Amino acid sequence: MPLDIPNRIYFTYSFPCQYRKKAPQIDGDLGDWGGEYLVPELGVLEDTPKIADVYMAWNEEGLYFAVDVKKKKPVRSNYARHWTGDSFQIWLDTRDVKTARRASRYGHQFNCMPTGGGDHEDQAVVKPTQIDRSRARWNMPEPDLLPIASNITDRGYTMEICIPTETLTGYDPDEFPRLGFTYYLNNSEWPPQWWSAGRDLRVYIDPSTWGTAVLSK
Repeated sequence: MPLDIPNRIYFTYSFPCQYRKKAPQIDGDLGDWGGEYLVPELGVLEDTPKIADVYMAWNEEGLYFAVDVKKKKPVRSNYARHWTGDSFQIWLDTRDVKTARRASRYGHQFNCMPTGGGDHEDQAVVKPTQIDRSRARWNMPEPDLLPIASNITDRGYTMEICIPTETLTGYDPDEFPRLGFTYYLNNSEWPPQWWSAGRDLRVYIDPSTWGTAVLSK
């Protein structure tokens, strides 16, 4: 039986993550995100359709992400089972170690959902979690320390996330300007969109499958 091996596993990836002197307003409106903040799309290596634009930026106060997701069916998120429905999963390593197959205390996982939070489960929410099989646990923040906002329309949704410096173990852009990074965008309508590796390669466990975001000014 032939193996379906994605082309992108034969390469390593890095990109310049651009500096933002003024932090974006976390309100779900992506009008202040320009093309210079786009995370390069790697799905072209397998000729897979793009369902979302993903943005990333940084400054001394933290990291910022935004997504613009196209879909026609209703947006659905499940806080208890964040890997199902609509969610944007982010993995970060503030030391960018690629030689270890298990995460250290510098490894972080943030599960960002456009809905599913709040008393009525209709608000955007970030659910930090420990990375599976990690060698050490990171000091997870409470969700209310992670600003997030979404805007849901009949064409999909937009979402913005702030990950403040104090919630990132080891975040030091001057000494360690390279971050291990990848994402996995779950979609309740379309197949997932992922960056450096998918679930078949255990991206949720193995930091060596992640790419690199170089914090650039």
